[in-house]
Amino acid sequence: MKIVIDTSVYIDYLRSGKGLYSSLVQKGIRGNILYTPSIVALELLAGKSAGTDKGKQIIKSVLKPTKFIDLTKQLAELAGGLIRDDLVEETEDSIIAASALYLNAELATQNTKHFSKIKGLKFFTSH
Repeated sequence: MKIVIDTSVYIDYLRSGKGLYSSLVQKGIRGNILYTPSIVALELLAGKSAGTDKGKQIIKSVLKPTKFIDLTKQLAELAGGLIRDDLVEETEDSIIAASALYLNAELATQNTKHFSKIKGLKFFTSH
């Protein structure tokens, strides 16, 4: 199974040390492929906690078990369509959703409401 991880999952884990992230890493160990869109890394590294060397190291360590998916022309076209069709409000969310759609992956997020208008988008559930 392929799973794209949204920023909200990382933030929840970085703030509390709990949440969906731990379950995802266990699934990754079991042969599933975890993906992080490059925009998610940007969002995490733009946060206040990344302002120290220790903070950057922690963020890099939670990103390490995943493969990165960069914004390509194909993803940009798909993400642009999601915004144009008013299916998402934020550019970041459009790129994250487009990544999951493009990879035919499930999206792990704490904010399903942000993506609820997108037909065909599958959500990861830990159950």
